[in-house]
Amino acid sequence: MAKEGFAPIRSALGAFLALAFMAWILSLIGLAGLQRSCYDISTLGQATSGLSTGGESTSPFASNLALTGIRGLNRSLECSDVYRYYWFMLAFELVTLIGLSVLAAVGLLAASALSWLAWLTVLTLLFIQGADTFLAIKNIPYGLGGRNYAYSRLCATGWIIIALANLALIFLLGWRPRKLRGGAGGPIKY
Repeated sequence: MAKEGFAPIRSALGAFLALAFMAWILSLIGLAGLQRSCYDISTLGQATSGLSTGGESTSPFASNLALTGIRGLNRSLECSDVYRYYWFMLAFELVTLIGLSVLAAVGLLAASALSWLAWLTVLTLLFIQGADTFLAIKNIPYGLGGRNYAYSRLCATGWIIIALANLALIFLLGWRPRKLRGGAGGPIKY
């Protein structure tokens, strides 16, 4: 009964892994769009407009400087540094999703569930903080209009969905059956 009784949990686990992966793709698109529109200090003289595609700012320096005031963004004015923290988050989430998927497919997930629970807890907190950062980008004083506003919203949406999917995965990985009278039950087997 233990193996057959947990088919719904196994299905839910697959569904939340798929949801997290789709949200990861949304986040990747949004972060790549924000990174692409960032201006390096070395190219300031060549640029004609800042981060805004809506014409609100004419100074890339002002836009990058405004981004450095957002909680969670690197305080560097070099574009390779501004979003570095979030690229690492996405990379760690991808490795986690792949690892969980592989172990669930071969049926060994229960053996390492506690380790995955700890790691997912850390990632969930990081993604909550990341969502807050991308939601705060709309408040920069030099305006983040056009595509960049949409990219920041896409990142925030992806980060929120990933955090919620990770919370569901934490719950599912921590699920253990009750011991029934007579010794029935036992450890969860995915």
